[in-house]
Amino acid sequence: MSGDKVALVTGASRGIGRSIAVRLARDGFDVVINYLRNEDAAKQTLALVEKEGRRGWVACANVGEPDEVAAMMRSLGHLSRLDVLVHNAAIGTFKPLLDIRPNQIELAFKVNVCALLWLVKGALPLMGPGSKIVALSSVGGSRVVPNYGVVGPSKAALESLIRYLAVDLRPRGITVNAVSGGLVDTDALRAFPDWEKLAADAVAATPGGRLGGADEIASVVASLASGQLDWMCGQILRADGGATLR
Repeated sequence: MSGDKVALVTGASRGIGRSIAVRLARDGFDVVINYLRNEDAAKQTLALVEKEGRRGWVACANVGEPDEVAAMMRSLGHLSRLDVLVHNAAIGTFKPLLDIRPNQIELAFKVNVCALLWLVKGALPLMGPGSKIVALSSVGGSRVVPNYGVVGPSKAALESLIRYLAVDLRPRGITVNAVSGGLVDTDALRAFPDWEKLAADAVAATPGGRLGGADEIASVVASLASGQLDWMCGQILRADGGATLR
C-alpha cells in the first residue's frame, strides 16, 4: 500500500476514543473519526487531529448495524488504504444483571461485539500485510464489576472474538489484539451508579493510588499500532495500573 497511513477509530468523538484518535494523529496517521450522535464533539476531535498536522474525516454510523457499517465504508471510498482499525465504541446500561431488559443486552452485544466483525469485513479490502486491528475491552470482561452485568459479558465475548480473528487474519499479515483498561477517569465513569464509591475502591486497589487516564489507554493502543509489537497475536493487554493484582 502507498500513501499516508490511515486509522479508523470508532466512538472517537470523546473520552478514550478521542484520546486514541489524537494520539494516532500525533504518531503520523490520518484519522477517520466515527461517531453516532454528537457531530459537534466529533468535529472537535477532528480539529485536534488537524492540529497535529494530519488529515481527518468524520463518519457517522451506528457500528452495531451492519448496513450502517457498510455505508460508512462506502463513504470512505476515497481512501486507498486502512492501516489501523480501532474498535472503541461501546454501549451498556449500568444496573444489576437481573434487572436487564432483553433489548438492553441485545444492544450491548451488537455494538460491543458484533460491530467488530462487521467493521473487519468492511475494512479488509483496504487492509494489507502489516495492518493492525485493536479492540477496547475492560477488566469487567474477566472479573465481576458491580452493575456491569451487561457490559462485562459482552467484553468477555469480544475478547473471544479477538482470538478467533487473530488466527484467521494472521496469515494475511494482519495482527489483531485488544487493550483491557481498568477504571479510567472519563465522563463515562460518571454514568455508573455510586460512581464515586466505585472510583474510590479502584484507587484503593491500585498500587499507584490513582485512576488511569484516557491518554494512558491511548498510549497502549498506539504501541500496538506502531508495528513494534507485531509478534503480539490475539492478546488482551491489560492496562489497569495493577488494580487487578489484588
